[in-house]
Amino acid sequence: MIYYARKNVGARCIVPILNYAKWGIDFFCRPAFNARQKVKPVPLNLNLYLLIKKSTLLMHYLKRNTKYSILAFFILILSITISISTLAKTEVYFSLSDNPQKEIIKNINQAEAFINIAMYIFTDREIALPLIKAQERGVKVRLYLDKDQVDYQYSQSRFLVQKGIKTRISSNNYIMHHKFAIIDNRLLLTGSYNWTFSANNRNDENLLIIDDPEIITRYQNQFEKLWSNKYSPERTRQLYQIVNVDFPLPLMNSSDLETQIQIIENITPKEAYILIQENKDNPNFVVLDVRTPEEFSAGHLDNAVNLGYYSNTFRNDLDKLDKNKTYLIYCRSGRRSENALNIMKELDFREAYNMLGGINNWKAKGFATTK
Repeated sequence: MIYYARKNVGARCIVPILNYAKWGIDFFCRPAFNARQKVKPVPLNLNLYLLIKKSTLLMHYLKRNTKYSILAFFILILSITISISTLAKTEVYFSLSDNPQKEIIKNINQAEAFINIAMYIFTDREIALPLIKAQERGVKVRLYLDKDQVDYQYSQSRFLVQKGIKTRISSNNYIMHHKFAIIDNRLLLTGSYNWTFSANNRNDENLLIIDDPEIITRYQNQFEKLWSNKYSPERTRQLYQIVNVDFPLPLMNSSDLETQIQIIENITPKEAYILIQENKDNPNFVVLDVRTPEEFSAGHLDNAVNLGYYSNTFRNDLDKLDKNKTYLIYCRSGRRSENALNIMKELDFREAYNMLGGINNWKAKGFATTK
């Protein structure tokens, strides 16, 4: 018995450790949500979670079959170490001590494919110059600014437009208060830090540099919405006219499409209503009713277009639609529109939303229909 106890000491120690590790992962892992928080919660690092969970079962087995328990323990520790090393990390920089401006310039200089920027105030020439150099070496740069940056005395907007940086101005009549940049779908730069001299040398500000793919995707989705659906052609045209540069067409062109990502989501009737209100005057927004013509004639959402899901040519009819527009899809209860959404995803539509619960849910929430 003494010999048996000594053989099992490794497993007797390891099992409680793994139990605590699994409990810790269960407790501290936070649910991951998509842009509208509709995704089923999963652990923040699913691979690490499953490794701990399965290893716990393994070590319980090894408690009874302990010939290789110590070896298994060291293999487990090595595997966990490798998994932890792959976790997303966040770098934090504070103005007046950490020189956030230097980190911003460094990451701009390392960009290879694209830089998408949404910035409330942009007056720092030392950041503007690396953006121009990035574009000269083939990086696609897009800049989205608050309305006050059109004619603000110290704004870099006019200088950057003169140098060929694609720039759009927010349609928000209040404040476009975002301060973030996405580099190559690899890094997100955000925080309280505006790209100004004062932010780096006078104010108390913070800059976060994040490489978490899920967070980056959410910000990239938001940027595409701002760039495509929430910019003012009038204000943007005014900016281009100030510097005597030809105003580009308001529609997205092929070079823009190279850097965009697909947005395919389910949304609630309330979110659908807000989306409709935000796009009332947007010619690139379409409400698509996929019910039968008979159902459609009995009542539908205002300005909806009917394209029957049960039609033998439905997929081909979908394929003929402009894939660069934004679509809100609905049916009676949500099943047909969900299938239609999946087809649109396969056909590479840029942005489409399915209204959960269909028109039945829409009416149940008190929203109006028309005939």
